[in-house]
Amino acid sequence: MGSQTERPPADQGLSSLGLVMSLTGSVMAPLMGALLLGQIKVAADRAEAMSRYGGDSDSQTLWLFLILIASVVRSLVHRMAGHRLWRDAPSDPPALSGITTYAVAAAAHTGMWLLYLKIKAQAPLVALLGAAVLLMAWPLAVLAVTRARRFRELGPRAPVAEDNGFEGLAVLMAILGFAGLMISIVVVVLGFSMRDESSSMANVLLTCGVALVVRSIIHVSVGARAVRGTAVNAVADFLRYGNVGMAIGAAVGGVLTIWMFLESKVDVFALAMGVGVMLALMAWPAIVRRFVQWRHLADLAKGDVRRRSPDAGITALGWLLLAGAAATLGSYVASALWEDSLGRRTAGMMLQMAGTPFNQQQEWWALPLGLGQLWAALEVLAVSPRRRIVASAWGALAFLYTTIQMAPDLKDLLAAPVEARAIGFAAFAIGITPAVATLLLVNRKPLPPDVERTVKVFE
Repeated sequence: MGSQTERPPADQGLSSLGLVMSLTGSVMAPLMGALLLGQIKVAADRAEAMSRYGGDSDSQTLWLFLILIASVVRSLVHRMAGHRLWRDAPSDPPALSGITTYAVAAAAHTGMWLLYLKIKAQAPLVALLGAAVLLMAWPLAVLAVTRARRFRELGPRAPVAEDNGFEGLAVLMAILGFAGLMISIVVVVLGFSMRDESSSMANVLLTCGVALVVRSIIHVSVGARAVRGTAVNAVADFLRYGNVGMAIGAAVGGVLTIWMFLESKVDVFALAMGVGVMLALMAWPAIVRRFVQWRHLADLAKGDVRRRSPDAGITALGWLLLAGAAATLGSYVASALWEDSLGRRTAGMMLQMAGTPFNQQQEWWALPLGLGQLWAALEVLAVSPRRRIVASAWGALAFLYTTIQMAPDLKDLLAAPVEARAIGFAAFAIGITPAVATLLLVNRKPLPPDVERTVKVFE
């Protein structure tokens, strides 16, 4: 594919954004729901304890209950907005209207958090501003980008990309699959390290970890093969991963659910958490299968033939970079505005209930790197002539920064226990993944033009 043909796909990469939003909402909704049920039990126990000494336990319980409900609603709206970006159903409202609805739900969720911090924690104005930036960074980023002229000109129904969005799916699978593989390996290592302490937990972790490693290997291999230019022909591979991934996710989630349920002495809230984890593990393969089937059946009905996308799926990377930039910049602003006492007291709870990344130890380098990542994301999403230079520069700087920052810790990990080493090196591998993926993807050698013209979806 020569440089003269490089441009955004027909849908401006909205199918890739939809997949990212569908995944995030589908993972967070069941986990927030499980936490909501767990909070009911915690609140009941706390109310009983506080009633002996007096206190405002009812008010505290009500606030946390409402915030968790808002978190579940926000996640569900997030999921539905993602589905609407790639599902062309006549009964659906305009595709981009889902993003507006999500921004409204996120604003309501954020407003509830701000009221809680003001009333219950007596938070000052700068702390409230920091919390608002942290919670609204991603909704505002995606809302602002999708209000660009090229997105508005698509109309209420975004056209289907030249490749059906499969190359963007392949990019997401390769990146997310690698991160999942690192986490799965950590689970296996933790299982080995706990054999002498708790045989039942060790067996569960080993069983689940090995199954997740197998699934992640399939995940990465399918994505990596498709990224090399065969995504439009990879319908069978994608569907095979979806079926196997859902089966393994259900099995692992079922094992964890039964184990947590029995270990907690038949606790219904442990059961809810197990079910939440199971649904979260099944989310991505279910989305992949549904997305590919939806597009596949539509082409069969119309007799359409698909070709390689003119962006080679690079816009999927752009959305991931935008999400990373929003998290980095939002976290930096929040850490700069929040007082240490307030930040340390509430950041963990906000992380748990809002599903928003927050790093309290932000250094000044995070600001230029976050801005550079934002610039790279915008250039990649536009498939501009500058994207290789800008994205490569950010990728190289981010790789060096992450390596320098984590090098002392990695050296210390060599003398640490095996589980600490596994967690540390997995965190390092995941930390450099965005930078390495950016360097590899924006500098890929294009396929020959004849491949671009003749590749078809179905064989």
